[in-house]
Amino acid sequence: MKKLLYIYSIDAMKNLMLGILSCSRFKLRSVPDYFFRGLKGEGIPLEARIFAVIDVYDALTSDRPYPKAWSKEETLEYIREQSGKHFDPQVVEVFLKLEIDG
Repeated sequence: MKKLLYIYSIDAMKNLMLGILSCSRFKLRSVPDYFFRGLKGEGIPLEARIFAVIDVYDALTSDRPYPKAWSKEETLEYIREQSGKHFDPQVVEVFLKLEIDG
């Protein structure tokens, strides 16, 4: 059982790293072919699609030297606008429900 969990953990981490390294968009671009053989849309692992939304939310709502943080409302509107373009629409739907309903 430990071996199966270990293998799953490695696979999940690989999928998460795909999201970190790819900067891919859900619809418009695919991950570069030399990196992960042109994954796009639902071919991008779910962990990576979830990470993409969370990463942008955190980046936009965090104060940095430049630029200043966006408000929660501005950030959620941006994520809504990018649903189906930059982000998986199903992931955005769940994220917004969790974020709004708390």
